[in-house]
Amino acid sequence: MEGDTERRLLDMEGLLTFGELHNPVDIRGYGADHLPEIADALFGDDAYDAYVFAVGLSAVDERAEDIADDLLAVADAADDPVLFLWTGRKDPDELDDPQPYERVREEVPLFYDPGRCMDALASLVEFGSNRDRLADRPSRNYRRSESDRRDVEVPSGRTLTWRESADLLSAFDIETVETRLVEGPEEAATVASDLGFPVVLKVDSADVPHRSTVGGVRTDVRSAADARDAYEEILSSVREAVPDAEIEGVLVQSQVEDGVEALAGVSTDPEFGPLVAVGPGGTLVEQFDERALLVPPFTAAEATEAIAETRLDALLAQSDGDASALAELLARVGDFAAECESLDELDLNPVLVRESGVAVVDALVRTR
Repeated sequence: MEGDTERRLLDMEGLLTFGELHNPVDIRGYGADHLPEIADALFGDDAYDAYVFAVGLSAVDERAEDIADDLLAVADAADDPVLFLWTGRKDPDELDDPQPYERVREEVPLFYDPGRCMDALASLVEFGSNRDRLADRPSRNYRRSESDRRDVEVPSGRTLTWRESADLLSAFDIETVETRLVEGPEEAATVASDLGFPVVLKVDSADVPHRSTVGGVRTDVRSAADARDAYEEILSSVREAVPDAEIEGVLVQSQVEDGVEALAGVSTDPEFGPLVAVGPGGTLVEQFDERALLVPPFTAAEATEAIAETRLDALLAQSDGDASALAELLARVGDFAAECESLDELDLNPVLVRESGVAVVDALVRTR
């Protein structure tokens, strides 16, 4: 405490300051009647957001009525939260009803236990912090105006193909790793060479949402010849496992070889609506089966807090992964979930979090 407030308190005859302020500052004698003057000095200083006044005098003797009046006057003068801690004796020889301290407690927060008083103060501070943090957050019923809504067509009632998924995600600024659809082994070899080796090949079929379980993925493809073989092997494996699958073709994708594997997903709860999940992804799912949930829409700061709730936070710290880029991606996923009413499920897994930026290498989108 410095400046005018300090000088004003030092000049008060009712305070035992001895030339400098300490914490606590005692009031001379039984001078609880000095509280309004002290409070007036403190309330005029914008450096403080909440106040606790501790009274050690008896709450049941002849002075208690005056103390109660002063406490209520202090509370009435305050624009910020005020709490009172009254630790003096509260058991009178003859009980009148109501006691002065009970009269105060009916109108303002009054505590008898210091621990509970400090817990209440901490709760008020946390509430204020959360209120400020969430003040600009859109409500759960947030919907963009018609002029601001993204002009995208969303196929309904099915799993989307890669091209449909990538186009829809791109409309919400969620970009995937460069990926091209090919329809023959020679085209696969040509595109793989254009992208640069190594590449990944994977089947594109709405009927095969989980490609790896049916042999629909080949990784670490490092030559044109390998790309031709991978194309043939993928189609053979998928047709054998899912004979009736409608296959769009095979995707050729640049292989991202570094980064921490994360997942970002959306599921729809019958009670809460869309929920966004984040946690370790890819091969790390089996090792760390955990995730944090967010209710969209939300900010990147809130996404950062959710990441910190999982082991993903430590994994990113160990590898210098770009946690802020992941948080930004999650916020865009939240916008997608909040605005796309027909979205039933979204699974971005894995998302590779690199030293700079993130790479979305796989996407599953289902609609209602």
